[in-house]
Amino acid sequence: LLDFEDGTRKRAVRWRNDMYRCLAAQLRKQYATVVIEDTDWSKLAKKKAAEKDDKTENLTASSNRQLAAPGILSRILTEGFNTTLFAPAADTTRRCCRCGKIDAFDSAIELVRTCRHCNETDDQDNRAALNLLDFATSPEAAKAPRSCLIVAHDAPTASETDSAEEAEDQSLQV
Repeated sequence: LLDFEDGTRKRAVRWRNDMYRCLAAQLRKQYATVVIEDTDWSKLAKKKAAEKDDKTENLTASSNRQLAAPGILSRILTEGFNTTLFAPAADTTRRCCRCGKIDAFDSAIELVRTCRHCNETDDQDNRAALNLLDFATSPEAAKAPRSCLIVAHDAPTASETDSAEEAEDQSLQV
């Protein structure tokens, strides 16, 4: 049973990585630059001490947290584009993309928000995407501390990427 579970997980991880590579290839055909929030995904994937003792957590939710692997998607996108900008992650969903004001609200509960300053109603994901686009076209993008231009990038082979991803996946296992 453990061998079956391990094999199933490895197939799911390979499928996810292939899907991320295909997405990066499609985006690369349409865009020259990728803008990614400057976030340490490995810290977010780890459970907090209080959550580790939670016996009520759904196994599917625990598994999905690791299978989605936004850090791996971020790395594949970074490797796939010649130009990568890292935008500050603070307030990308709370900053109104129309007026620029920041509204404090519980983003876990309220997915769609109306700005109290300009009455613009927006979904969190759309708002964050527009704020990242604004960042990419702003003068501050060139001055951002971790903003980087990758000029010559030797992409790893598929087997090197898979080995690195398997090591990262094993380190994220609960």
